Amino acid sequence: MSICKKLIAGLSLGCESTINKRYAQEVVLINKDDIATVTKTISADTKYSHNVTFDLKASAKGFKFILPANGSGVFGSVEKSTSDLGLTQYNHIANMLIFGADETSKGVLESLDKGRMIAVLKIGDIIEVYGIDNGLSTADYTLDIQGGAGASAIQLSSGEGFEESNLPLVYTAGEGGDPLADFDAGFAG
Repeated sequence: MSICKKLIAGLSLGCESTINKRYAQEVVLINKDDIATVTKTISADTKYSHNVTFDLKASAKGFKFILPANGSGVFGSVEKSTSDLGLTQYNHIANMLIFGADETSKGVLESLDKGRMIAVLKIGDIIEVYGIDNGLSTADYTLDIQGGAGASAIQLSSGEGFEESNLPLVYTAGEGGDPLADFDAGFAG
């Protein structure tokens, strides 16, 4: 196994009174093909940089899904694996709930099933981007509205063959921008 990265810093959380352990119950989903430009900065020269800036095409926007603030249905996770060629790869997973059996709910779900999205989640004041390289689509699921008290848990994941080469990246706004404001506005282009 080759060594591609070196550790350049440690973590000190001894004086931290609060550590963000919970995602805001909001996710912004963006159609992968609505992204006009992507700039990734990934380095570990003198400090860690692990971020992405992107712009959407004119008139494109992300779509925000909001759950009750005290819930736990929206969160991100990552499965790390090694390819047959020995490369590190990451399956990005964004979890959310879909409610209802109406036409809009079914239309949204079918669009998620048949499209490729990026998912943008918020944890504290950090905005994380899942699936920036290859997008995400729904993993296999069972739609059981009655058994799920009106909701069904849905995972959007990279999926086999579409893994990402990096962990989810931290979103940074363009010059003069504000990541939290961009998130709140759905990254409107």
